[in-house]
Amino acid sequence: MESGEKGPQIRKSDIRLDWKEYFRLFLEEHGEPILYNGKLLFQDGWQYSSTQYQGPENPPPEDTKELHYLQVVYWTYLAKKFIEEIRVISNQIRSLKDWSKVRSLPLQSRVSYRDMSLEGTLIRKLSPPENLNLRSLETSLDDLRIFYSEAETRLKELSLRK
Repeated sequence: MESGEKGPQIRKSDIRLDWKEYFRLFLEEHGEPILYNGKLLFQDGWQYSSTQYQGPENPPPEDTKELHYLQVVYWTYLAKKFIEEIRVISNQIRSLKDWSKVRSLPLQSRVSYRDMSLEGTLIRKLSPPENLNLRSLETSLDDLRIFYSEAETRLKELSLRK
């Protein structure tokens, strides 16, 4: 290169890692976590930061006893959570049915949900009022019973592997 000549031009690229997307994919791969000792714990023993999308993430322990313990913690927590949710929704359905029996007209209900505004901010919205329909609550209750049964099955399998 003669003096005064410029070398090849290197195009500067601006790569930004999308940690939110990485974490979303991590959830797809490892399932729903629970909070355990300040970290997110997954059913396969992986752990992930509970405060930052970029991690750190930790693989399952190599020691099979430690992994077994973490899996028992995971499924025990979920079983308890599902039982509590089943209790709450069962009581809610029972109360709503009791109230419906002593009213001359169908109870009216609205669903509260969050949506994104045109400006990109999260806003709370309410659906229009409609006659009370317990079908969605009853479906949720059925789903929770299935989830609880799955957690109990996993715990039984883990107890056999002790």
